[in-house]
Amino acid sequence: MSSNIISATVAADSAQFQVFPNEILIKIMVYLLARPDGSAMGDVDHKHFPLLFIMGMFKKMRYISRTFNDLAIMAFYEANKFKFIIPHLATSSSGQVRMNDHVNVRSALLPPMAVRGYLRHISIDLVLQDHFKTSDPSKPNNSSLSIERFFANPSQLFAYSPCARQLRDLTQSMFGLEVLNLNITTWFVRPDRKAAIAVFKAAKFEVKAGKVNVVIKDHIERATQEWHSELVQAITGQ
Repeated sequence: MSSNIISATVAADSAQFQVFPNEILIKIMVYLLARPDGSAMGDVDHKHFPLLFIMGMFKKMRYISRTFNDLAIMAFYEANKFKFIIPHLATSSSGQVRMNDHVNVRSALLPPMAVRGYLRHISIDLVLQDHFKTSDPSKPNNSSLSIERFFANPSQLFAYSPCARQLRDLTQSMFGLEVLNLNITTWFVRPDRKAAIAVFKAAKFEVKAGKVNVVIKDHIERATQEWHSELVQAITGQ
């Protein structure tokens, strides 16, 4: 008899029953936690995630043990499609979009860095700008942001634009992405579009995934502009 066959007399608490590879457990969990493509809820977003976290199979798996909790979270991120939005972006004229101190739109909130590597399918909003505001250096006692400047180099771009930083970091912490949908809104005010795009080219973005889809539009006209194709090439290499 082959030594690989478990004897009928082996006790259930034998060592042969104690080792079950985590990889297999995760695959089983992925199958159980995956939501159907036709789900009325759509992709998981910041509204639906809290509900899914405390309900159904996902909650039950996490309550089994600390190990199962960790594995279930990994499987949940791997199994589902996620959507990371910038709130109120569709109605930016209302002034509700969150800005930083230099009047650049804040980026969408992402999961903790520790779990981003488990994401496989995401859609994300980005607002790419070619300008920022700063205080007037000739008025040291005036802290108001009264001077509008154009990004002159990648260092300025990454220093003042949260969305540019997020675009740069996307594939540095998400190596396993199978599908990446970029929903880009451009807010460019510089008359010389080529000079503005040159800064993005110099930034040497390396946005990569199994498949990268880009939808790009202008923040005012809500339409694609002729120069958008050159910007897409600068950030994706397509």
